[in-house]
Amino acid sequence: PLTLLPEYAAVTAGRGTALDGHLAAIWRRSPDSLGLAPDSMMPFNGLALTEPDGTPLIAPWIEQHGLETWLNQLIEVAVLPIWHLLVAHGIGLEAHGQNLILQHEGGWPAGLIARDFHESLEYVPNLLSRPDLCPDLARIDPVYAAAPPDQFHRMSSAEELRWLVMDTLFVFNLADLSYLLQRHYGFAETSFWRRVRSRLDRYTAEHGMQARQAALAPFAPQIRAESLISRKIDPDRPQHGHLIANALATEKG
Repeated sequence: PLTLLPEYAAVTAGRGTALDGHLAAIWRRSPDSLGLAPDSMMPFNGLALTEPDGTPLIAPWIEQHGLETWLNQLIEVAVLPIWHLLVAHGIGLEAHGQNLILQHEGGWPAGLIARDFHESLEYVPNLLSRPDLCPDLARIDPVYAAAPPDQFHRMSSAEELRWLVMDTLFVFNLADLSYLLQRHYGFAETSFWRRVRSRLDRYTAEHGMQARQAALAPFAPQIRAESLISRKIDPDRPQHGHLIANALATEKG
């Protein structure tokens, strides 16, 4: 299950002035509006955190459910919905920790809640499964009318879409969890990524999505990751990416 927290209003100040891009606000539904108990939701980046004494925050969950059983369920609940949007529908979410909330039942992963769509939901027109449902964004804001690809939501290539999803979901999200599981439980990071890769391959086989997944080239030996520090130091550079080894390339299940 994937729940979206919609953004229903926004305001930006200083369009066409020096203030443009520096002052804006959005309004979105709160997680509280879902009617879920507060202790049944965990910010996704909390999965890789530790208590002051060094104990993993998720230690009680691992103890109760078993590491491998719990991890299999997490992949099912947290990875597959985002991967399905990417592969089957040509839509990418910026799925890093602060944009995802894990819904759980006593630590057992039960659903995923996603947010942050004002600029961090992307698509490639020729990969959309339902192009007829693509909204006319210029009706919301005229700035979209003449915008080139890669500036806002519309991307120019499958690689740009893959970059967004893999960078946020894997590089800046699950990588932290894989490291924690290796450091505290001896569960090798190679085993972690082999498990993820196995489930992605099984997903494509189950749904006949091999060709669409291959178009995204997610298992290339190297993939781009965002250079977060250089983006802060040199914000005027058009791209802030560098190549890293892709753990999913060699960890075929």
